[in-house]
Amino acid sequence: ILKRELERALRYRTPLTIAFLDVDDFKMVNDRYGHKAGDEVLIYVAKHLLNMTRGSDVVARFAGDEFIVILPNTPLHESNEFANRLKSFFLHHPLDFEGIPIQVSISFGLSCIEEGADADVISLLKKADKRLYEAKKAKMRIYNLKD
Repeated sequence: ILKRELERALRYRTPLTIAFLDVDDFKMVNDRYGHKAGDEVLIYVAKHLLNMTRGSDVVARFAGDEFIVILPNTPLHESNEFANRLKSFFLHHPLDFEGIPIQVSISFGLSCIEEGADADVISLLKKADKRLYEAKKAKMRIYNLKD
């Protein structure tokens, strides 16, 4: 699907953004509440990703607690707004797991072909993954400052 969307974006000279996202502290959820809770977190995130995206967007679980959202015809600044809406939603709407509120936090890495050189699937994914890693690293620095 990503290859098809990339070819379409290049053909019509439209932007295409890839959002690589990860559930923060997912292992801690599994360790603290059990794997059933972890499964519920993944379902909760997937459900709200699907509800908060457009019909033309593609949401896919990549691996473990990682998801990819393909955002056709979406420039990077609009993708940042989308990512911030998602972060805000999860911040203000914890998952209710058997009467226990579980705070879900996500980190994002975004990559867009409007930036220029990224004209293949692997480059787009690598750049989004790198930015996800940088976002998680920055979040950890902020978290450590609060301790």
